[in-house]
Amino acid sequence: RERKALKALQLKRRPEPPPEAQLSQLTRMMLPSYDDSTGMKDVQVNSITLYTPAGTILLEDAQLKLTYGRRYGLIGKNGIGKTTLLKAIAAQEIEGFPKSLRCLHVSQECGSSEMRVIDAVLDSDVELQTLLATEKDLLAQADSAKEGDKDAGDMSARLAEVQERLDEIDARSA
Repeated sequence: RERKALKALQLKRRPEPPPEAQLSQLTRMMLPSYDDSTGMKDVQVNSITLYTPAGTILLEDAQLKLTYGRRYGLIGKNGIGKTTLLKAIAAQEIEGFPKSLRCLHVSQECGSSEMRVIDAVLDSDVELQTLLATEKDLLAQADSAKEGDKDAGDMSARLAEVQERLDEIDARSA
């Protein structure tokens, strides 16, 4: 049984992140995928099997149900797998967990920093940071573009798309 667990774990193993990422107190927030979004707000995942980093079974054929608008907490003894489950959800490793949800895992042990918590969370949001950087670049290009430039229309349309997406994710409210 352990061999089976180790084999399954090896198949799902991801490459080791670079050292600077290993030291980060935040797991990078994965970009959500809206391709398979059903519009349902509740989460229901059947048949979850999850292994510990050592290869022992943590969950086998388990169910996960989360109702929209409710808050949840994980309580349990040390070493029981709370962090492993949360890391797997944040890394989109749970088969059937909606990829349209943004999940961020903040390490339980983190180094000291002068950075505010909200800034650390916002910095870890890949989509938000990408959109803000793109918006800044497009605005700079628009400022330096000459009147009647043929690319100005494309740039303006792209800027409108970026700003629309920023509004959709409510980026200005944070």
